[in-house]
Order: sequence, then C-alpha cells, then structure tokens
Amino acid sequence: MVLAAKVYVAFPAASEVREAITAELGGISKLVYSSETPNPPEDTEAMLVAYSSGSGGGDSRPTGVFLSEWTHRLPKLRVIQTVSAGVDGLPFDSIPAGVVVLSNAGAYAEPMAEHVFAMILYFYKELQTNHQLLKRGVFNQKTPTEELAGKVLGILGYGGIGRAVAKRAKCFAMTVYALNRSGNADAYVDKLFGPSALKEFLSGVDILLLTLPLTKHTAGMINREALGVMKDDALLVNVGRADVIVEEDLFNHLLSHPRFRAALDVWWEEPKGDSTFRPNYPFLELPNVLGSPHNSGVVKNFFPRAVRSAARNLAAFLEGKNYRNVVSREDYV
Repeated sequence: MVLAAKVYVAFPAASEVREAITAELGGISKLVYSSETPNPPEDTEAMLVAYSSGSGGGDSRPTGVFLSEWTHRLPKLRVIQTVSAGVDGLPFDSIPAGVVVLSNAGAYAEPMAEHVFAMILYFYKELQTNHQLLKRGVFNQKTPTEELAGKVLGILGYGGIGRAVAKRAKCFAMTVYALNRSGNADAYVDKLFGPSALKEFLSGVDILLLTLPLTKHTAGMINREALGVMKDDALLVNVGRADVIVEEDLFNHLLSHPRFRAALDVWWEEPKGDSTFRPNYPFLELPNVLGSPHNSGVVKNFFPRAVRSAARNLAAFLEGKNYRNVVSREDYV
C-alpha cells in the first residue's frame, strides 16, 4: 500500500496523543513528529498544529512563527489542521493561498457547555452571596433566587458550542434565540436572527452567550451601543474571544448598571506560561462579575480527545471525504 500523504505533527506528542493520531491517520499517511524531526520534510503535504497563537503551552515553537517560517518552503503542502478551535492567531498572510486551513471548532463543545451553565447558575442561584451570608451566621431561607425556566438564552455564534448549550437549555425549559450569518439552526432554536437584527436580538435576551470566533466581522461587536439595548439585569457569558467585546465599554456598563452581570472565561490580556494575570480593568473586584482562567474546555484527557477530533477531520480531507471547519481567510486577512 502506498501511503497517501506525509503529515507533519508540529507539537510534542506523548504516547496517548500519538495513539489518537495513529488511530485516525496511521493507516493513510506517513506521520512525522517534530520531536524526532525538528523541521518539516520538504515533501510534507499536511500539518497538524496544536494552537493558533502563542506557544500553546505545548508547541515546540510558537505556531504563528513556525508557520510563517515554513509554509512557503513546502511546495507540496495542501492543508493545515489546527487542534485549537480558534484560528485568529494564524499568520494568514504567510500561508500560501492554495493551502486549506481547517479548524477544530466544536471539539471542546461538551465541557464548555457545562462550564457555561455553571456560570449561569452561580448568578441565578446566588450561590456565592448566600454562602458568604451563611459564613456570617445569616440564615435567610426567604431570599428568592431566579429560575431558568422561561428565560431567553441568546446565543451569538451558533456553532458546536452553541448547539451543546442550547440542548442543555431545553432541559431547563428555556427559550433559545440564536444569531448567525449562515441562517442555519436546528430544533433547539426557537427564533433565529440574522446579523442585521443584532439590536432586536440583544434587547430580547435574559442571558447572552458569546461563542463567536474573533474575525474582522466580530471584533468589537459588543460595544457601548450594543450593551445599551440589553436588559438592565441581563447576564453576559463569554467563552469565545475577549476582543468580541470592547473591554472599557463592558467595564463601564457593569459599573453603571449594577444589576447587569458578566461571566468571563476569556480575557483581553491573558498571561503567557506562569506569569501573573493582570487585567487591564479591575473586573474581578466587581460583585457582578465572575471569572475563570480560559479553562472552560479543559477537563481530564481533553487534549488527546481534541487531537483525535482534529486528526479525524484531517483524515477525511486527505481521503476526499466529508470534512468540516474550513476557515474562510477573508474573515481574518
């Protein structure tokens, strides 16, 4: 059997990760790992890269720098598949126009959906507030909390994460709105909006979930004007990309609207490695803010699972089958 393609794995791969890659690609390709071959061979046809920006805490080199240096040296390169869902850090200007870029969107959807509801319930059930009261000896059983039944959950960016959240929302008897460019949804969505109806969409939701990628279309979408049409007691949850929101506008809105709440898993300035987290604004000092360290998709064995999802999609591309998550360069360049 002649192996169809040489695939370069551009990140350190422990045994469990190699097993995941081999299970999907071993029978149809020649696998070359960066730990044995620091630079991709000239006849590389496909690359599997871990993260779209930074070092990824695991790439042997920052992915953007690596791709900028090597993609033009590989005349047979046809496709780059990321293990990350987001691709906003890829150096599209340096990637030849004929090379297809595939993301891993949706690979982290299930744990992220659980995280979203943990954040929602934290606020709606006043868990921290009542816990602190109990510590001070205050046992106020009559303090009401909010229920999710009948609330409108608005999902801005209805992809894999949005679908996973919407499915769970129905278990809570919630109404689901969604807004996207494709005009496609599923049975979990009660009302679908297009981009031109953003204000109408925002004004009607009790909880706004952002799962958008960061593109030239979405950067700064949630600004002072957008926040101004939302309900005074709305809850904003962001597990997508921080720069979809204008940071200063959100901080000022939270100050001037104390009943408005924000749950943030992604941040405008995230530290590299073990460096100290120093947000630009003191969000975490506000009582109407809940934060987490960009770990909504991080559960036990998440990385081998995500790698296998990416490798499966890459295998489909190499075999000419139905593959997913083709990145539209026009959205980023």
